[in-house]
Amino acid sequence: AIAQLRQHIMLAQILQIGFRLLACRDVDQRQQYEAPVLRMTGKHRELHVDVQDIARQRVVKHLSLLKGLALPQIQELVCKRLVHFPAKNPPDVVEQHFLAAGTEHTQRLLVHINDANLLHAPTDELGMYRDECFEVCDSLIAHAIDQPLDAARCLEAMANAMANGQFPASDAEAAARKSLMLAERLTSVGSQEIANAWMVLSLALNRGGNLAAAEDAARKTYAMNEPLQANPENRFDPAIGNLCIILTRRGKWAEAAQFCERSTADRRKGDFPLILAMSLSRLAQLRAAQGDFSQAFVLAGEGLKITRELKGESSQFGTVFLMRQGVILDDAGSHVEAGVVFERALADAEALDGPSSGEALEAGFQLARHQARSGDYQQSIEKLRELLPEFPQRYGSDDPRSLVAMTVLAQTLLDSGVADAEVRRLLNDAIAGWNTKDDPDAVAPSYAKLALAQWHIMNDKPLQATSLLDHLEAANSRADLQVKAGVRRLRDRLVK
Repeated sequence: AIAQLRQHIMLAQILQIGFRLLACRDVDQRQQYEAPVLRMTGKHRELHVDVQDIARQRVVKHLSLLKGLALPQIQELVCKRLVHFPAKNPPDVVEQHFLAAGTEHTQRLLVHINDANLLHAPTDELGMYRDECFEVCDSLIAHAIDQPLDAARCLEAMANAMANGQFPASDAEAAARKSLMLAERLTSVGSQEIANAWMVLSLALNRGGNLAAAEDAARKTYAMNEPLQANPENRFDPAIGNLCIILTRRGKWAEAAQFCERSTADRRKGDFPLILAMSLSRLAQLRAAQGDFSQAFVLAGEGLKITRELKGESSQFGTVFLMRQGVILDDAGSHVEAGVVFERALADAEALDGPSSGEALEAGFQLARHQARSGDYQQSIEKLRELLPEFPQRYGSDDPRSLVAMTVLAQTLLDSGVADAEVRRLLNDAIAGWNTKDDPDAVAPSYAKLALAQWHIMNDKPLQATSLLDHLEAANSRADLQVKAGVRRLRDRLVK
């Protein structure tokens, strides 16, 4: 018991050194003295931090010398006894905060040590519920603390984690907009802080399905970051990749290809292979959408190979890349190989994040959609019915993930021979949801319109079906090749 208490005291001392470094209100000075920084990601509707790398930071090395500890000892101490932030109201005393960094880029999140439960800490992670993050960020703006720029960075970090993780898109957008408002109020026009805030807002808007606004925000951050490339926190490279993602989702294939190819080429010259793997995975998706499956397979395989070399056979990034590879295989008609990939992705997601996580929900949904595309309609329908309620419960009924899930269940029922009132209701709800977005003619909404055309054909309404098919096949249509192939199949049915 005494030895365990000593460990907790040691960890508290590590944190206290960090707090003393953070006592100065000058952010640049705090950075100069290298206050401890942790990397943050989002899962299970919480924000989590893997803190094993804390032992490699200057402040921890300094403490180990003061206390006569070898670095492996201090590393073991930190990794065994970590800090947990439960979901409860933030404390009244907010003079001391701990600095943490965010997702793929250097960002900061401030949380309070008095909320830490050192005696009952989970192993290897620090978690903080998103609702509490909002409250902590609000407290930073209060007169007693008067650190609004830190609050803006806190919100930016949280919005970034939410936009890239399994969180409601509306929450990500709210945090991003508040961060942008603070950055614009507190920094000069054209500052790096404003450019970064526009970046995160574009990601949040993309997640929410408002792709026209997302593209506008992405172009703003691209233009703002370009002249600021000498800034250490510049994000010109991510801005290129961001436009690749959003333009692909909008069906602007030629322009998307320019940004996706540029992002991949630039990152091949860099020193961050995991970032390169992200670009390779996105470029693989684009090539598949263009019908170039041979190159898509090569790019997807290269991205997975890099990820496994860096993260091991199973990782969160690897799971995402596997699911993308599985979709490409299904699109190419390689359903047996796709099934193996989706089974592996689901097993990895459940092992890494838990069977009730958003990551496992997405992997299970992708497997169910694959089963439908393979002709196993009954098993797919059973699984989709089980999973569908989870999407609006987690993300909201108008979230793109919910709308896609409705569409897939409706399409699977249609393909199994069912074209009843339930299917029509699912499609009506999905299309109504897409119509609340600012680009209802983007790639994803076209799948719901295709399914509705099939419903009309199966209910002897050829005129309504033809109108929808004409829209999807028009010269200005941005539907992808899979939808256009579906249009041709349905026209053949109309002729027969």
